[in-house]
Amino acid sequence: MNHDGPATLHGRTLAAAEVAGDSNAIVGTSRTFTYQGLVKHAREMVAPLRSAGAGPGRTVGVIVDRDPLSIVKLLAVNLAGGAWVPIAADLPASRRDFILADAGVVAVVEAGSSGTPVPVSDPGRRRAVPDDTAYVIYTSGSTGRPKGCLISHRNVSAFLDGMRDIVRVDATDRWLLTSSLAFDASVWETWGPLTTGGTLVAPDGAETSTPRGFREVVARHAISVLSQVPSVLRMNLIGAGAGEAWPALRYLCSVGEALQPDAVSQVWERLADTDPIVLNLYGPTETTVFVTCQVVERDHLDSDASSAIGRPFGRAEISIRDESLSAVPDGETGEIVVGGPTVGGGYLNRPGLTRERFVPIGGAVHYRTGDLGRRRPDGSVEYLGRADQQVKIRGFRVELGEIESTIRQIPGIAAAGALLVRTGAGEFLVACLVADESAPAEAEIRRFVGGRLPAYMCPGRYAFVPALPRTHSGKLDRSQLPAVFHAGFGATRSAAPRAAERTTE
Repeated sequence: MNHDGPATLHGRTLAAAEVAGDSNAIVGTSRTFTYQGLVKHAREMVAPLRSAGAGPGRTVGVIVDRDPLSIVKLLAVNLAGGAWVPIAADLPASRRDFILADAGVVAVVEAGSSGTPVPVSDPGRRRAVPDDTAYVIYTSGSTGRPKGCLISHRNVSAFLDGMRDIVRVDATDRWLLTSSLAFDASVWETWGPLTTGGTLVAPDGAETSTPRGFREVVARHAISVLSQVPSVLRMNLIGAGAGEAWPALRYLCSVGEALQPDAVSQVWERLADTDPIVLNLYGPTETTVFVTCQVVERDHLDSDASSAIGRPFGRAEISIRDESLSAVPDGETGEIVVGGPTVGGGYLNRPGLTRERFVPIGGAVHYRTGDLGRRRPDGSVEYLGRADQQVKIRGFRVELGEIESTIRQIPGIAAAGALLVRTGAGEFLVACLVADESAPAEAEIRRFVGGRLPAYMCPGRYAFVPALPRTHSGKLDRSQLPAVFHAGFGATRSAAPRAAERTTE
């Protein structure tokens, strides 16, 4: 389907606002903006932003909470012609400072402020065009440096057009903001409604901090479009039932990690009069939020459903390729490679990594996801895990190497190996440490790591071990880490003598 309209994110929002008028655009716990109010407040921020340096080709750091005013600030940055760089308000100061410096922001808009920017450099002049960057979202980097993904207005417009072909929404829909505005799933949750005249409900964290509170918000606000990381959805359904219902829910989008069939079953089984269309959505930040969709059917909700990511939508292209980038036959395993108009502009200030991951195929740039997959007989794609050391936890992409690099900065830590452990209680990041007598106590290690990494990247458990397993080539043998962790967890540091690191095949 062809969706004609403005080709910039703010242009699409303004067009929706012209039609929606005084309808509610964003409903928060203590503040609500109509579409007229949203545009008015955003436009009032434009002149100060431009004076502070915002403009095409310029980035503006926005310290974000999950609240209506943060969204107004993002719109204002785009109206000023700039690209927003969202930074969670609770991010450790060292990581925040790195992102601001790496992104080369010309101004910073602090959390809680009315939108007054702190200038950093000179202003730009021209208006933004579709090929200009709309936003830069940072993801975990294996070298210890987060990497900024460049997404243009053209990219995000193509994404929104494609989503409108599979999620038929209009001005009557009510959406719930569940993701951090620094996480790319929020692009769908926020701009999906605001470019179609719908209402975005953005409660503060206290309202949705418990499973019952979350379910009450969904019911009270008659949410019709809901996106959830599967592990979070499962948690939010604890205690559900006994007359609870989400009758308005039309779409339930599973995002951020592999689908958990039992969590979806609980929605259908525990909540009366709740029968949404369930979509399993897949895509990396580098290719603008999502690129494939699988409609989840009740009759096919088995263990295989978790790996079925469906087919590309919109104008996205998916191919399965080997290490030389040759297409592999259907049914064979290879790397998932994405092409089409949603492929972003690479990594900010990382030309080498950009050349490695954004590659020319058939005259167009494609993105190598690092995800393994294969094409099924029906043409859909099956996700088979990561080809490298990147994992997902609660929807966030995490490079294990970044955690390890941070831990190794601690004096007395000779080596570190991080891993994701799955138990019946959920998923947890843990780390194995090789430490000498000068290393600090575990409490100090936790403080050090917590001061440099966001909470979702901080290991929940540490095991002091005599050595990390290595392959004959000297690389960390990650396949052996789980056994090493379980053997070392609970051991005292004196019971883990320093020894030569053991080698495996």
